[in-house]
Amino acid sequence: MECNICKKEYASLSKVPLGKLCNVWACDECLRIIEKLKKQSTMEKVEFRVLRFEDSRSSQSELEIGGVYTGEIDKNRVYFTDQAGDNWTFYLNDTCELV
Repeated sequence: MECNICKKEYASLSKVPLGKLCNVWACDECLRIIEKLKKQSTMEKVEFRVLRFEDSRSSQSELEIGGVYTGEIDKNRVYFTDQAGDNWTFYLNDTCELV
């Protein structure tokens, strides 16, 4: 089957609704891009303070406990990409707080 978005051939595809009467067939890679775009369009930028880390930092990361950064909020999660390119998810009133 052919992905309606990237036009590559795949053994299996997923149906993606684009409205009440319209669907497209998409590969896993295109689905990930669609989901990322959906998140980007609904999130707003916020300033937050890091309270603690749940994961270890890479050696290039300058992220610090107590540091204030700008991320994107979605419900109780704040998403942030540091200068080392590492993606972080912080949880409000647990691993971060809004400033």
